[in-house]
Amino acid sequence: MNTAYKPRVAAVASPYQIMKKEMLNVHSDEHPVQKEIRRIVGTYPLTIEVTEDIQTLATLKHIPGLIAFIASVKKDGQIIGQGRGSSIISRMNKFIERTVRMSFNGAIIAAVMHATKALDVLADPLGDMSIEPVDARQESYAPEGITDKQKSYLFELIRTKVTDEEQRRSWEAQLDELTKDEASQAIQSFKS
Repeated sequence: MNTAYKPRVAAVASPYQIMKKEMLNVHSDEHPVQKEIRRIVGTYPLTIEVTEDIQTLATLKHIPGLIAFIASVKKDGQIIGQGRGSSIISRMNKFIERTVRMSFNGAIIAAVMHATKALDVLADPLGDMSIEPVDARQESYAPEGITDKQKSYLFELIRTKVTDEEQRRSWEAQLDELTKDEASQAIQSFKS
């Protein structure tokens, strides 16, 4: 059987193929993906507060060796995500530090996961997020430390209001670690 082969003709790309190739080049500065990335990257001023989960411990008090934490992710003092983590110290799980860390980390992971969902919900209908990312070069979100005036006033309040010697020493020891906002809250609590 004789077969005659035709020489290959160079393929001409269709406009659709060219457009598709350009759309896949997401690293171009003009690409919509890059514009969206630039819009959302930055530093978000969020805080994570972890406490022992008293409610879970009370509910499951019949389980010996239970460890439970609750983590809250906050934005401007408002909770936007919460997560729980728990573990049990037992014969099978006897490494205390690792067990405590697993439940601690589990609570934080769950809280952050729920907070990211809240960040999506907080976006306005136009797509602009109501929680604005902050460029780390422009502003530092390290909380301000206690002022000297707050420290001396709070020291005086502790001396006059706290009668238990151990509590007084505990308060005085942690004065330098308080932020400006925490000091204000402590002053208000002592005044009321």
